[in-house]
Amino acid sequence: MKVLNLDQIESASRKLVLNGVEYAVPPMSVENFITTTRRADEMEKSGATLTDQIEAAIDMIVRSIPSIKRGAVEKLPLEYLEKIVTFIRDDSPEEQVKDEKDNKEENAAKN
Repeated sequence: MKVLNLDQIESASRKLVLNGVEYAVPPMSVENFITTTRRADEMEKSGATLTDQIEAAIDMIVRSIPSIKRGAVEKLPLEYLEKIVTFIRDDSPEEQVKDEKDNKEENAAKN
């Protein structure tokens, strides 16, 4: 008998660090993907404004990172929103995302 045990599969651990606080970034759920995709489709059809698009990005971030407060996201520089959304989707260019080993080596070099 073949068994696919999803409990044994380790998903990649990712985190977002903002103002010294680490936020776990779980893999995007199917539910979140559907919600995000539907919202994007609706905005495309309706000719959404830039404000609508920014609010949708904030909604997606808050849905994707349950421990982050909406107010913290709303206070970020606008350019950070795209970087966070890209990171959540796991589309981040390697030069923007360092793994934990790289961060420890960088911190050791500074000290």
